[in-house]
Amino acid sequence: MFTRNLPAARVYLIFVAVTTVSFSTFATLSAIYRFQTAQLNPFQLMLIGTVLELTVFLFEVPTGIVADLYSRRRSVIIGMLLIGLGFLLEGAVPVFAFMLLAQVIWGLGATFESGAIDAWITDETSEKEAADLFLQGAQISSLVSFLGIGLSVALASLYLGLPLMVGGLGYLLLALFLLVKMPENHFHPDRDANHNLWQNMKTSFGAGLNLAKRKPQLYTLFIITAILGASSETFDRLNEAHFIADIGMPGIFSPAVWFGLISGGSSLIILVLIQRLRNRVDTQSHLAVTRVLLIINVLLTVAIIGFGLAGNFVLALVCFMASTMLRSLNGPLYRAWLNQALEPQTRATVMSMNAQMDALGQIIGGPLLGLIARAYGMPLSFVLAGLILMPASWLYLRIRRS
Repeated sequence: MFTRNLPAARVYLIFVAVTTVSFSTFATLSAIYRFQTAQLNPFQLMLIGTVLELTVFLFEVPTGIVADLYSRRRSVIIGMLLIGLGFLLEGAVPVFAFMLLAQVIWGLGATFESGAIDAWITDETSEKEAADLFLQGAQISSLVSFLGIGLSVALASLYLGLPLMVGGLGYLLLALFLLVKMPENHFHPDRDANHNLWQNMKTSFGAGLNLAKRKPQLYTLFIITAILGASSETFDRLNEAHFIADIGMPGIFSPAVWFGLISGGSSLIILVLIQRLRNRVDTQSHLAVTRVLLIINVLLTVAIIGFGLAGNFVLALVCFMASTMLRSLNGPLYRAWLNQALEPQTRATVMSMNAQMDALGQIIGGPLLGLIARAYGMPLSFVLAGLILMPASWLYLRIRRS
């Protein structure tokens, strides 16, 4: 009974719930841990992200190909183990060199998981059901993130590194659960794959490139992904430091409590907005999804620039929460949009190629904007991060018209 597999849709939603709680426990205060406990400067904060994304860039496609050739289930489980170990290391040792090593470990884990989980659930269900599960999963993610946020704030009162370690433990426990309960009934590995790993990887990668050649729109999607990645590093790595060092936070709460409240409030609003998206947007309509993604990108550009220029806490808070919500809405829609153009045999590979483009954008944009933040201040870095998004809006318009 204990070893009996659960239905794929249920396993996917459990996966989303546990990874959300674990990651929000890790991430809610990780930047404060790096800024206050490890005392990293803005450029070092950006380097943390750059090392993570460089790891993703180097290993994303090879691990995606392994998932396509051998087992999406196995790839996801390996990913959970590595992410958990990386989180544990970073929380336990607040030394810059060890924190960089932790990014390599959990970044490698993320590459095993990223394309494989979406490809797995699409194979085990259908494209239509998977698209709905992506949005349903985003709803669940917004709901259960409150648990991780609250747990992170509570643990941080003992030690700022403790939420990172507990988040890592959550991933390790999830790996054990998936090992026992995760089915894989509709994936058929290549029986000859073990005989020539590199040749099979080359063949699978070539099939992904051929698909992109047959569907030139994929190249446009990859460019948009790189643009979003280049812009995202500043917001991901420097928002807490910008709040603390540039804007200032009301003394009624500690920074840890403030960021917990901000994350919780954002998650609550995201939960409502995603339900409206599920009811109003036909995720099977390429045109409808493109239109919504265009609107999100334009609003996100304005919100990030506003966050950089905000001169007081209230305005900064509004722009920050708007940016967070828009980015959360963008994720599941963009994945469903990309999924429409893919073929089952190369789905994990092409999704990994897309994740690699995101990493490439972050590798290029992160250090550059980090140097600007260190030399000229974080506000300018945020303004430039917003402006970087403008070409993506033009590309969305071009796709919509074609």
